[in-house]
Amino acid sequence: MLLSSNKKLFLGLALAILLAAGLLARQIKTARSITVKTVDRPLVSPFAIELPTTLADPLLGNPGAPLTLVVFGDLSDTGTRALLATTINFVNKHPTAVRLIFKPTFGEHLWGGALLAHKALWCSASDRGFWPLLQILITEPNISENALAIAAKSLKLNDNQLINCTKLPATKQAVLNAAATTRDSGIAVSPALFVNNKQINLEEGVEIEQMLTAFIQP
Repeated sequence: MLLSSNKKLFLGLALAILLAAGLLARQIKTARSITVKTVDRPLVSPFAIELPTTLADPLLGNPGAPLTLVVFGDLSDTGTRALLATTINFVNKHPTAVRLIFKPTFGEHLWGGALLAHKALWCSASDRGFWPLLQILITEPNISENALAIAAKSLKLNDNQLINCTKLPATKQAVLNAAATTRDSGIAVSPALFVNNKQINLEEGVEIEQMLTAFIQP
């Protein structure tokens, strides 16, 4: 009777050991499959670079502001439009502390309403309609000529002059040249945000408005 009890005890212990070994093997396998994402880039680049901006670029905000934001992107891209909406809103909240510049970056594949939007922006710069028009275009990037004419009238711009300007071959070439200049500067990511010529790492899900607020606080 005692021998039978010992056998049952040993058998129970053996089963427990096998079960524990199985669980340990599973944990080891799971641990080996876990990958840890390393952050290769800091939130703000430690290096400032020379950006393809000029004094002729339309500015939003204070021309003498200590904080300069430059957004590079394509109006056909939802990420670009969201970034522009955020930065424009920030500048409107802090008009004396910040200035904003938008530069296009896209390939020659861009066509239709998205290309028309970029050409319309280029044409509106001389009439100081760049930023008011841009705020319309980030909500309706694939704009038609009719919608563009309506937008121009609402902004008190010369709609006929604006439409005619977008049809000129020189306008398309100027827009493509501007985008090529951006690409030649090595800015391949779209959208991209620079603060005082230092790139912000947008891949880490940064809260942009909170970060910018910290930059302007004393």
